[in-house]
Amino acid sequence: MDTIVRWSAAKGIGRITSRLTSALADEVLSYVLEPFSPGEGDGSWHGGCLALAELARRGLLLPISFPKVVTVVVKLGPHSVGSHVRDAAAYVCWAFGRAYYHTDMKEILGQLAPHLLTVAFYDREVNCRRAAAAAFQENVGRQGNYPYGIDIVNAADYFSLASRVNSYLHVAVGIAQYEGYLYPFVEELMYKIYHWKRHNIHCDFTSYKFSLVGKLVVQPRIRALVGGGSCVRS
Repeated sequence: MDTIVRWSAAKGIGRITSRLTSALADEVLSYVLEPFSPGEGDGSWHGGCLALAELARRGLLLPISFPKVVTVVVKLGPHSVGSHVRDAAAYVCWAFGRAYYHTDMKEILGQLAPHLLTVAFYDREVNCRRAAAAAFQENVGRQGNYPYGIDIVNAADYFSLASRVNSYLHVAVGIAQYEGYLYPFVEELMYKIYHWKRHNIHCDFTSYKFSLVGKLVVQPRIRALVGGGSCVRS
């Protein structure tokens, strides 16, 4: 019920903003971004994401405001509470690809691609993994400038992401071989090593090791961490 109310309010904000001048629309955006402070709850973040998505879907966000919006959305990806927030954040990314031209998006594509894939492969909820993959696919199809986009879309499809184990140990490991994606994946796995859901750790360490296979230069601290994790698991 809460989701219906927030989405209805977000659509209303979008309709009203579409009738305002660009200056007033920018003020609306400033107010929408306010609930994303750490002191707010996941309900505020969820409603804020839905509002951002509706503004983006209608093309009401100016390209100059993209960096601050993307910064907010990327921070929501690995948060430990609120799968509905992460799902709504993926909706924002989907709306970007749906509504804007490549010339408008070229400055943020490099930031969105690794973020969407880390959520698509490593989120614990299947609906969030699929939502992020759908957003990535939408951006690949409409923007056309994601590195190795078609190959990744073919590998990370709706069914391959259904299983968390398959997503961690097979799909993500294969995508990590492409340039530009390994280190964002490693950073995400290092974060998840300390995750409160302990049953994910086995997948985390195994995927972490597989992602590094074949790389000639690996920092000694990373090797030690992976080795220590293997010993603990054993």
